Amino acid sequence: TYDVTISGGDLAGFNGTVNLNLSGTPTITDLATNALPAGEPSTDQTYTVANSAPTVTINKAGGQADPTNTSPIEFTVVFSETVTGFDETDVSISGIAGTPTVIVTGTGPTYTVSVSGMVSGETVTASIPANAAQDTASNNSAASTSTDNSVVYDTSAPTITINDPNTSPATSKTITTSVSDGTLTMSNTSGSTCDGTLTFVAYSSQTFSLESDNGTKVCYKAVDALGNTGYIMSNAITGIDTSAPSVTSFTLKTPPTSPTNADTLT
Repeated sequence: TYDVTISGGDLAGFNGTVNLNLSGTPTITDLATNALPAGEPSTDQTYTVANSAPTVTINKAGGQADPTNTSPIEFTVVFSETVTGFDETDVSISGIAGTPTVIVTGTGPTYTVSVSGMVSGETVTASIPANAAQDTASNNSAASTSTDNSVVYDTSAPTITINDPNTSPATSKTITTSVSDGTLTMSNTSGSTCDGTLTFVAYSSQTFSLESDNGTKVCYKAVDALGNTGYIMSNAITGIDTSAPSVTSFTLKTPPTSPTNADTLT
C-alpha cells in the first residue's frame, strides 16, 4: 500500500477534477518479477476540487411593485450553486430608521427575503455581505451584486391644500383646491362627514352665488397611483349676500313735530 500526495502547482486555485492514472507502460513488478499489466485498476477514484467562492445576486422579487404601499417587501436571492448556512442574520438591510423584520425562505441556490418594519417614505435596500453561506466544499460566498435591490415604501396619502374664501359679505364666494399628486375629486355637503360614504365628482373650482349656498362645505378626496387616499373638508361657505337694501321709513328728528317754522330740518 502506498500513499500518493499531490500538492503545489495551481492546486490552491484549481477548479476541476484531479485523478491518479498509471503510466501506459508501467515498470512495476512484484517480488517474482511479474510485470504490472497496463490499464487502470477496477476501483478508481477522483477528487473534484472546488476553490471558487459561490457568487450571489439579490434583487427585488419579480412582481414586487416599486414604489409600494404593501408590506412585506420581497427580494430574490440566487447563489451560483447550492449553499448552506444562509439565514436572516446574513441579510443587510439599509434605508430603515427602525429595526426591520427579515424572513428568509427557500433552499439550495434560490431564496426569498421578506422585509417589514419600514415606515412611509423609506427606501429599503437589501444586500448580502461576504461569507454569508458555504458551498459543499466549504468555500465562503462572495458579497452580493445587484441590478435593482431597492424598493420605495409609500403609504402616505396625497396632500390636499384648500383655498377657503374669506367670510366678508360678498355676492359670491369661490373655492379652489390643489393636490400634491394623484387624482382629486369633491363632494358638496352640509354635514360633517368627509369620507368614502359620500358621492364624489371630478374636481373643479366652484363659485357659490346664492344665499342658500351659505353653510355648504366641500369634502375633497385624493387618490394616488398606489391607492393611498386622503380626505379633507373645507370651511363652510359664509357671507354670501345677494339681497338689495331697502328703505322702510323716514322719521322726523329735529324738530320732532310738524308743522314747524324751523329753518333747519333733520
